Amino acid sequence: PNTNLPFTDEENSIRTEFETNIETYCDEMAIKFIQGEESLDNFDEYVATVESYGLSELLEVYQNAYDRFLSQSQ
Repeated sequence: PNTNLPFTDEENSIRTEFETNIETYCDEMAIKFIQGEESLDNFDEYVATVESYGLSELLEVYQNAYDRFLSQSQ
């Protein structure tokens, strides 16, 4: 996603590494869940897979950039 947050080069590298895989997988699974091709009984497995793609690291990158953004706007 395009944002105005102040990401560092290292954070942009992390974003590049994780975002595409997470977004692609989530998009594919959302369609499968909606169309009934994937049972909602497997939702915990879906969440675990998203987490295995580096979700916590990606959230940390966004949180750090957001915190910098807030400190710069004061």
